[in-house]
Amino acid sequence: CIFVKTALMHRNDKTVVWMKEMANGAIMIAYQNGYLGLYHHNKWTLNKSLYEKSITSNSAIIAQSCTFWKGQYQIGTSAGTLLSIDPTNENATSYIEFPTIQHAITNLIALDNLLLIDVANQGLLTLHENGQLSEKKIKGMKFRADIKHVFQEGTIHHVYADTEHIYIIDQTLKVLQEIDITIGHQYALVDKDEIILAADDGIHILFEKPAGVSELVSCNTNRRKSVRGIHVFKDGGIFLGSYGGASYLDSSGSCHPMDSIKTAYCILPIDETQLLIGTEGGFLKV
Repeated sequence: CIFVKTALMHRNDKTVVWMKEMANGAIMIAYQNGYLGLYHHNKWTLNKSLYEKSITSNSAIIAQSCTFWKGQYQIGTSAGTLLSIDPTNENATSYIEFPTIQHAITNLIALDNLLLIDVANQGLLTLHENGQLSEKKIKGMKFRADIKHVFQEGTIHHVYADTEHIYIIDQTLKVLQEIDITIGHQYALVDKDEIILAADDGIHILFEKPAGVSELVSCNTNRRKSVRGIHVFKDGGIFLGSYGGASYLDSSGSCHPMDSIKTAYCILPIDETQLLIGTEGGFLKV
C-alpha cells in the first residue's frame, strides 16, 4: 500500500506500460511518459532519464523491455536505445545509442556473458560485455522479427511464441521443445517447470513434461474469450474474466458460464470465497 501511494504522488505520472519484478527483487514500473519507478528494500525512487531524453529529442522514448544483467537494470526503449541503471552507484545511468538498431527493443534476455536483444522488424542481436553487437541465430528456432511475438525470459527457461510456433529454450539458448499451434498471444509468465501463455482465446499452459499444451478457456457463450482477469481460489476453483463474459471452473472441473459479467478488468479478493470485480460498463460486482 505504501508503494502504491508513493507512486501516485507524482502528478506527472501517466499510463503504466508494464510492471516487472527484477532478478534482484526490485519492482520496476514503466510509465507511458518515460518515467521509471523503482521499489527496492522499502525505498521508492523515480528515474526521469527517458522522460528527459524525450523532451530533448522532441520524440517520445518509452521503456519497452527490461532485465537485470551484470548487476544493472537494462531497459530497452522504443527508440532502439538501451538505458542502464546501476543500483550499487545511487542508480547512476548510462544511455547507449546503437547505429545499427533502427527499431524498438521489444525484449531483453540476460545470459551469462551476453545480453540478448530482440529488435522489432530487425531480428536478434547480442550485446557483449565490451559493448560490441553481433547478429544472433538460435539453432532450430524459426524466429520471426516481422510479426508480433512474445519472447519472455525465466530463471531456468525462456519462451518464444509467435502465431505459428512456440519454443521453449534453456539458458544456453538450446531449443528444448517446439510446439506448432496457431493462437494469438498477449504475454507469458515463466516459472521453473511451467509456462503460462495468455492468448486471445484463453489461457494456455505449456509443460516440459508431458510435451504439449493444456488449455484453460472460458466457457462463456460469447465467442470472444480473450482473457482479462483470472483468480484461483484455495479450493482449486478458478474465476476467468474474458472479453465476452466470465466463467467459473469449480474444483471438479465443471464450468459455469457467467455471461452477465462483462469484461472483468480488475479482480480483488475480499475473502476466501468472494471477489470484488470491476467491470466495463457494469461498475462493481461481488
